[in-house]
Amino acid sequence: MQGPHLLITSAGRRAKLVEYFVQEFKTGRVSTADCNPLAPALYMTDQHYIVPRIDEVNYRIFERESPLL
Repeated sequence: MQGPHLLITSAGRRAKLVEYFVQEFKTGRVSTADCNPLAPALYMTDQHYIVPRIDEVNYRIFERESPLL
């Protein structure tokens, strides 16, 4: 059984927040998603996604990921 999975959407410049979650989720997994490929917080997690803007019709990150939190 896997630990908890946290998906942080619109991660953008929330690097410190993402860092805290990565440090605390020792038994789980943290993923990030953002529409900007230059968003610093994207690259601080095990898995990241570059997605369309949240107000676009084809924004479907939850079909690819199944976060528990």
